[in-house]
Amino acid sequence: MAIFTSVDHRARRINTTIAGLLTLIDIRDHIAFVLREELHSYSELIDARAVHPPFLVYNELTMLPSMLPPPNRYDFGWRAVVVESTIAFALARTAVMFLGNQVAAGVFRELEPAEQWLARADTPR
Repeated sequence: MAIFTSVDHRARRINTTIAGLLTLIDIRDHIAFVLREELHSYSELIDARAVHPPFLVYNELTMLPSMLPPPNRYDFGWRAVVVESTIAFALARTAVMFLGNQVAAGVFRELEPAEQWLARADTPR
């Protein structure tokens, strides 16, 4: 798995590209990076169009909330996830459902609507 992340501090934006096989360890490490670097309040565009099967399964998705700090400890910025396939879209929506109380996120099939959604001026909480 390759996760490439660039940070624009001026825009308070994280741009993340994921390619290949995505694992829970990759997700845990990315969350740890965001928290360690104190980027949690930044918005993040996650381009996951190059992630390929096998995808995470439902039981793995249920573990995602436990990878985050306790609710209300951090104010996370908006997250937008861009995927290509129907199965990836469904799984990403399921992941967002599990994270809904802690991270405000949207799932998109195209980059432009995700960019527009992230450009909003309001805050998630």
